[in-house]
Amino acid sequence: MTRSANLRTAARYTAGGAIAVVALVVVGGGIAFGWMPRTAPAPSVSVAPVAADAVLTCPGPLLALARDAHSASGISVASGEDVTAAGALRRDVLATTAVPGESGPTRLEAAATGRTVPAAAGAASATVTAEDLAGFAAAACTPALMESWLVGGSTSTGAADLVLLANPGKVTATVDLTFYGVDGPRHPGAGSRIIVAPGTQQVLPLAGLGFGDEAPILRVTATGAPVRAALQSSIVRGLTPGGVDQEGAIAAAATTQVIPGVRVTAPTPDAPAVVRLLAPTGATTATVTVLGARGAVGSAMTVPLKAGAPVEASLPALAPGSYTVVVTADQPVVAAVWQATGTGAGDDFAWIPAATQLAPAVDGSLFAVPTVVVVDNLDSGPAIVLAVIEFLWDGWRPRMAILGKPDGVEGYHDVSRYPQARQVPGLLLFRWDAPLFFANAELFNQRIQQAIAASPTPIQRVVVTAAPITSVDVTSADSLGELLDTLKADGIEFYFAEMKDPVKDKMKKFGLFTRFGEDHFFPTIESAVRHYLSEHKVRWSA
Repeated sequence: MTRSANLRTAARYTAGGAIAVVALVVVGGGIAFGWMPRTAPAPSVSVAPVAADAVLTCPGPLLALARDAHSASGISVASGEDVTAAGALRRDVLATTAVPGESGPTRLEAAATGRTVPAAAGAASATVTAEDLAGFAAAACTPALMESWLVGGSTSTGAADLVLLANPGKVTATVDLTFYGVDGPRHPGAGSRIIVAPGTQQVLPLAGLGFGDEAPILRVTATGAPVRAALQSSIVRGLTPGGVDQEGAIAAAATTQVIPGVRVTAPTPDAPAVVRLLAPTGATTATVTVLGARGAVGSAMTVPLKAGAPVEASLPALAPGSYTVVVTADQPVVAAVWQATGTGAGDDFAWIPAATQLAPAVDGSLFAVPTVVVVDNLDSGPAIVLAVIEFLWDGWRPRMAILGKPDGVEGYHDVSRYPQARQVPGLLLFRWDAPLFFANAELFNQRIQQAIAASPTPIQRVVVTAAPITSVDVTSADSLGELLDTLKADGIEFYFAEMKDPVKDKMKKFGLFTRFGEDHFFPTIESAVRHYLSEHKVRWSA
């Protein structure tokens, strides 16, 4: 290499090094002093997804187990289903594996238009009268889920319960079942890696997952595609069929579960209603409240729950009527109510699972009511199921009352029933005849503000007479805090009277007791009235 070539090479290295140093100084200085960004913002695009079709799967026909003497595990169709649907729906029937004939459930599909989610609703019913199976069953047609819970059934002697797993989609689903029983949760081999092909239903005897358990609960977990899980329950006592039912799944465990539609047609001392409960993840104490047409029925019941262990508790004796059962706990729970018309010939029963909270709808909601076929000695079965529709509104829209003092009558009473009752000027005595939970918390706030606006005198203080309020959940606690701020901004005081100690404990847990102040809770309505009269120098005599 010549001397001139060496010089040129050295010059290139020197120039390259100088450029690198300058670049390092520029970039490093720019980052250090903030005039050069460290990173460039990632490009983003907002996309509104196209709405998917609405797909509902009905519970299917009633199935009978072991009618064939040559096949103890054989399953056959006992009675077809009658489907009622609302909306523009396509219908077809899924195939049930290893069961001959039209043994599968009805699939309902509503086509989406652009980005508009289609409205759809469906319900199915079936009636059977046979030597081994008799009763009326009805249940909603529901969407498939990746995870759900079946709370009901039995694997004890006389029960012939069936687990129904339907895949209405176009992709194969693999299902695993967790069986919660007297020994806690376990994963039976018969409930592991169950393949449910697209457009088919698999049926498994519940007893094959754990025999001899009187209060089982199943967790259904799907991978690959969602499935619609349901449970068909039936019982034979001796040689007498004792009823049949089809029960839908609960979507998720929650700290508040609402079970509407518990219908009592006659006293049943031999078959009291029972609530079945499970806290799958942690020990807790559940509060069970029964709501009737006029609010809470009796005192709330507390039920200790161990993690993973199902528990049953008998509800109090109930007079004929419609009821809602509300379950609240600090840990997520699942719950359902078992109710029967009796245990004799011609009697029937129903499992009533916790209801899914209705999502707000722009143009309202669709409901489908199952067809009722009345059969001799089974006339009370339909009444149990149709009560679900009847009581949805009453259970989630409880009674409220503004209280006044009627002359010649002890205590404070509903002014709508005692029109001559005198109200304390500037004081709103407001009674709410139900627990406070997510489904009615907003309505509670609205009713109080409406009562304030309609008062004949400007309101200075609101006192909620809280004896009927047997529980408060986290959603209603937030709502109470919002109402407190709203009233305070309007110069209105907010107090309580006659609140039960367990409810106060929940108020303390949610931080509301301190926020209101201990002096804002009175033991009686009378003491609350006296305090108001003294504080505000109001002349008024009871």
